[in-house]
Amino acid sequence: MKKIICFTGIILVLGFVAFLETRAEPYHGFSTSFHDVANEESIEIIAETEKEQEPVTYSSSEYIFEEEKVENGYRIEVYREYEIHEDEEGNRIKKVPTSNYNYLKYKITNQ
Repeated sequence: MKKIICFTGIILVLGFVAFLETRAEPYHGFSTSFHDVANEESIEIIAETEKEQEPVTYSSSEYIFEEEKVENGYRIEVYREYEIHEDEEGNRIKKVPTSNYNYLKYKITNQ
């Protein structure tokens, strides 16, 4: 009996959710004109942004050698990540440092 009640409850909840998700124009007493106004404004904004075309830039990240130091018998190389912004022709527009670092640690052996 408990299984039948649980199954019926799940079916009712899924049916109610499906009813709410279907987009019917008249909601039988609940309708707002907000959706119509928002659609008109969004069409105007989209039209304005299509007219203004910004230059296409590509960005990638790259680790660049910063410094080398010796500590406690180890040689440590420090690399910093940079965001590289390039235009369509591959020319670097700007190089922005990030807060990400990579450290490579090598044991110094005395031979």
